[in-house]
Amino acid sequence: MLIAAPSYCDIHDLLDVMRALSVIFKEEKKNLIYVNVSSGNKIQAIACMMACMIWNGTPYYVIPERFNRFDEPLTTGVKDIVTLPKYRIDKPETEIISCLDYIGRHGPNGVSKKQLITHLETAGLLRIPSLPIERKAASAQARYRYLEEHVIKPAHDWGFVREEGKTRNKRIVLTKEGKESLIVFGGML
Repeated sequence: MLIAAPSYCDIHDLLDVMRALSVIFKEEKKNLIYVNVSSGNKIQAIACMMACMIWNGTPYYVIPERFNRFDEPLTTGVKDIVTLPKYRIDKPETEIISCLDYIGRHGPNGVSKKQLITHLETAGLLRIPSLPIERKAASAQARYRYLEEHVIKPAHDWGFVREEGKTRNKRIVLTKEGKESLIVFGGML
């Protein structure tokens, strides 16, 4: 089956390769995905291995039958195929990535906590588990506590966000790592 992969990817840019791989893994999430880490350059190999660790692909390495001279293709034939160990890299929860995307779309000044709560509610990602069924909406305090414990603190621990300003004027802004995480994980929304 052909997939709608990005039309261009800078194979020398780790984040761009990760972005392209995230799109492929998203499109193929219902299938088993095997990734050849022996083809391409080292950046691609690293990105492919990382993608397998994040999105549960199976990395493998092809041992060539023969290495050729410099004026020929680098290798010929297949001597063996080695399945590489599968390790896991944790990825942020969906509500964190969704909020990072929301913050990123609002530019360098970031957003308020109130805006993030509204975004989570609109996206159906505000999940307050102890809310009784007969109550239609969580209290403002419960919504802020959820935001703090399930989005802001973990995103801060990952190094994705920082808070700027004081008290009521506090804004949540993306860090460099937060912007990079959107490139890597944003395709998985």
